[in-house]
Amino acid sequence: MQLPKSTFESARVLIVDDDVRSSLLIERMLRGHFQVHIVNDERETFEAFERLHPDILLLDIYMPHMDGFEIMRKLRESLAADDFFPILVLTGDQSPDTKLRALSAGAKDFLHKPLDAAEVTARIRNLLETRFLHLELQSHNIFLEERVHERTAQLESTLANLRTTQAQVIKQERLAALGVMASGIAHDFNNTLSSILGYGELLLESPDHTDYLKRILSAGHDARQIVRRLREFYKVGNTGEPLAAVHLNPLIDQAVTLTMPRWNNQALTWGAHITVKREFRELPILAGNPVELRELFTNLIFNAVDALPHGGQILIRTAVEGETIVVRVTDDGLGMDGDTARRCMEPFFTTKGEQGTGLGLSVAHGIVKRHKGTIHIETEPHVGTTVILRFPVSSEVTSPETLPITPALERPLKILFVDDQPIISELVSELLRSDGHAVDTAGSGGLALEKCQRVNYDLVITDLAMPGMNGGQLAGVLRQLNPAKPIIMLTGFADLVGEAGPGTNIDRVLAKPASLEELRRAIFEVFTQDRLVKLSDLSAASPNQAQPVV
Repeated sequence: MQLPKSTFESARVLIVDDDVRSSLLIERMLRGHFQVHIVNDERETFEAFERLHPDILLLDIYMPHMDGFEIMRKLRESLAADDFFPILVLTGDQSPDTKLRALSAGAKDFLHKPLDAAEVTARIRNLLETRFLHLELQSHNIFLEERVHERTAQLESTLANLRTTQAQVIKQERLAALGVMASGIAHDFNNTLSSILGYGELLLESPDHTDYLKRILSAGHDARQIVRRLREFYKVGNTGEPLAAVHLNPLIDQAVTLTMPRWNNQALTWGAHITVKREFRELPILAGNPVELRELFTNLIFNAVDALPHGGQILIRTAVEGETIVVRVTDDGLGMDGDTARRCMEPFFTTKGEQGTGLGLSVAHGIVKRHKGTIHIETEPHVGTTVILRFPVSSEVTSPETLPITPALERPLKILFVDDQPIISELVSELLRSDGHAVDTAGSGGLALEKCQRVNYDLVITDLAMPGMNGGQLAGVLRQLNPAKPIIMLTGFADLVGEAGPGTNIDRVLAKPASLEELRRAIFEVFTQDRLVKLSDLSAASPNQAQPVV
């Protein structure tokens, strides 16, 4: 790259030489080619350097007050490590040691006295050209670094925006999925409610049929689990439900019974006659979640019913093959083509249009996987479909232990039940009174506090979400009035309450709906905690001992 003449003419050359005649001679040689400045007292070198900012230094080696080696050493300390500053050494000493010392100190070239004008000019131009190219490269690098910083900042901003957008999209997708899932859960919930309501009506007609009561209770427990699964939608992994010893054949019988209104009564309304046949072999106990497994077979039966618009048969067979439990659910209905069969277990894939959620087989697949099993589909259009489930037999499964019956307390309790829903208050009050307890109710936290200041209740059971003073606030005030007062929270938001027990305002948390046995056990455990006073102590306490909290 050829630099223009003007670049050299504006270049600043600093000559440091104690020999005045020699420095003037060099100045005349360089006049008209460069901007030349002379320092004859080497001690003024650094002041001149700061003032002039030279582009090149012509330096004598041997001077009386400070030699050239010392000057180069100090300059090197003050210059940046990546700064190319050319030093041209002027000397009459041509010994190798002098050259080596000068190069080590920072010299870039040598001129031997006596000097030749053409050589001096050429050497200076070469060094200056390198110097200017180096400065240009530095400037370009600085420019590029600034551009890199700008682009990096832009990319970081763009990335942050993308992450925000991605989070919003994911949230929208999950909300959409939640909406679809809620639709599917509502479908299952309606089926469960149908069983509860239907068998309840039958019970009114035939009160002696205790079998109907058992089915109502079973359906009610299923409904509670369905709601819990809906709450678990955003949680990673399984729902945390413990595995139990499951007898699969009776469980499938339950699913068939629970779905009977669909495959029998509803099918008849559209003119279809559907039968469900069972061929069961003796099976080992399966380690599983009975509610999920019941939902699995319920979904498979519903899918089979949907494939039988003109009626037909559903055949459910169980068997043991080696160390595997095998269940086959077969219908002789419409069947599926190849593309539908490949996609039928994808979430939200449906062939039922707006009537379908696309969750049935997807949910079934998830349940089977959680039980370490496999699901396989064999189908042929206009012939039918067989869903084949395989579950591993576990040698570690033991029959579930029956919880001991909750022991009776020393005496009936005086209980205050707090809930803003009258139907819940009536139900829980009746459950508690059936155990002999005296129950008073309050429809709000404020009313409950007033009653507690007048009456010495043995126990307070409160809801959480209530208008005005909620259950958590009520528990806090009651703890201030009487730290020993037992408090149980019965709420539909049990997962939001947090820890209960010693050191907190609540002794137990129960999730709605709670069974009578769950209520009994919670009350028994509260009154057998070491930190709580005995019933005899509570009955002896005076209600006037506690001062109202304003």
